[in-house]
Amino acid sequence: MGRATAAEVDRKATFAGVPFLAKELGSSWQGAPLTNSSSYMKDLVAQADSETVRRVKAAGFVLVGKSNAPENGWSISTEPKLYGATINPWKEGITAGGSSGGTAAAVASRMVQVSEASDGAGSIRIPASCCGIVGLKPSRGRVTLAPDGDFWYGGAYFLCHSRTVRDTAAYLDAVAGALPGDAYVPPRPAESWLDLSRRAPKRLRVGYTVTSNNGTPVDPQVRATVLATAKALEGLGYDVEEHDMALDGNDAWSTYCHMGPVENGSDVRKPGRGRRPTRHARRRRADHLGRDRARPVDQRCRACA
Repeated sequence: MGRATAAEVDRKATFAGVPFLAKELGSSWQGAPLTNSSSYMKDLVAQADSETVRRVKAAGFVLVGKSNAPENGWSISTEPKLYGATINPWKEGITAGGSSGGTAAAVASRMVQVSEASDGAGSIRIPASCCGIVGLKPSRGRVTLAPDGDFWYGGAYFLCHSRTVRDTAAYLDAVAGALPGDAYVPPRPAESWLDLSRRAPKRLRVGYTVTSNNGTPVDPQVRATVLATAKALEGLGYDVEEHDMALDGNDAWSTYCHMGPVENGSDVRKPGRGRRPTRHARRRRADHLGRDRARPVDQRCRACA
C-alpha cells in the first residue's frame, strides 16, 4: 500500500513521504486490516478511512504497516494471541506496555519516526514510559473520532508516539479539530502547537504521588524514581509538591471494567450483519450495566460479570 500511495503524496505536506504505522486497534484505513488483534475479526478489512486517517494522509504520511496491540486493547501489555508478543527494544523480558505497545516499540527502535497510538486508560502513556519515547494523550475532543461519535464516554482518543515533542506537536497540528456532531469540542489555540512547543516553558506547579489510590504497595524502585524526578524538577525551578489523588481506584476500575466490554462489544460487527448497534441500543446496554452494579454480587447478570 505504501508504494502505491507514495507517488500521490503532496510534496509540500508537513510529513511528506514519512513512513507511518497505523495502530491495529480501531483505526480504519481503507484497504488495511481492521482486526483489533482479535481472532474473531482476523479477516476484517477497513472499507473506508476514518476522519483522522484522512488527515494523516493529507499530512503526507505513507502507510507501511500496522502496529501490534492487545486484543481489543484490553491490556497494558501487548501480547495478543493473533500476532504474538511485542518485544521491548531496550531489554528482553521487559514489557513494551500497552495497548499501544507495538507503536511504541517501533518508534523506540527507529523503525519509524512517528506512529499512531491511542489511549483510554494509559495506552499511549504507559508504552511511552516503558520504551523511553514521547507519548501525549490529547484532551477530550481534541481529535475527532468521526465517523464514530464517541469512545468510552470521552475517555479514549487517538494521537501518536514519537521521539520528540516537536514531532508530536506537528502531528497534533495535522490531526486536531472537531467536526459537526462531535460530543466534545475544546477551544483551539490561535497559534500552532508546533510554534507553541518552541517557547520556553513558564514556571509550573508539579504534583506527584507515591501512594497507590487502590491500596496496593508501591515498588521501592518506582518510589525512588518518582522522588528523584520530583527533586530534579524542583532543581529546574518548578514548584513541586506531593499531592495524593482523591480517587477510589478500586471503584474506578470496577466502572471501567463494566464500561469497556459494552463498548468493545458494540464495535464488533456480527457475521452477516454490516450495521453496528445504534447509539440508542448502546445506551440501553450502559443503563443495564448501571442497574446491574447496584445489585449484590451474587445476583448480577452473568453476561456482564
